[in-house]
Amino acid sequence: MTGLSFDPANDAPDVEGKVIFITGGTAGLGAETALHLASKKLSHIYISGRNAKSATSISEKVQKTNPSTAITFISCDLTDLSSVQSAAQNFLAQESRLDILICNAGIMATPPCTSKDGYEIQFATNHLGNALLINSFLPVLRSTASASAFSKTTNTSIKPRIILLTSTGYLLHPLSGINFDTIRTPKKTSF
Repeated sequence: MTGLSFDPANDAPDVEGKVIFITGGTAGLGAETALHLASKKLSHIYISGRNAKSATSISEKVQKTNPSTAITFISCDLTDLSSVQSAAQNFLAQESRLDILICNAGIMATPPCTSKDGYEIQFATNHLGNALLINSFLPVLRSTASASAFSKTTNTSIKPRIILLTSTGYLLHPLSGINFDTIRTPKKTSF
């Protein structure tokens, strides 16, 4: 990645007045993203995660960064599809627009186990939970796209975005790909 430079303070696009939803927004990259974007005059930041105490701490920091940016915590456990559905419904009951969905939450290198729904835990968290959330938000993203305003700053129309974060952990997947026949069985991980 040599030769590439990105300064979030100067190179990030104009997000003034936008509504953003960040999964895993209570710690790590998700929390830092919320804090950085708060300085960009967003209308509303929604953070999701499992830790309400951490959400309170991040919310207080966002408010110190920019008191005019609203921040709301929505409880969401990506390992539990009913929790994902509840989180999506909670958001949609509060908002009629979504400009940016940042799918940041994920897990890696956890002991073998299955989710509440019976799927291998990493597959459930990193793929199924995010896919259900994205699918639940597509109508509001499309609606927002139809109503997107023209940005005088960038001289372009700003359309909604879905941003998926990952790590180099994706390189550790089984070489044969996903074995869908065994995705709902507890098994030892072997790479």
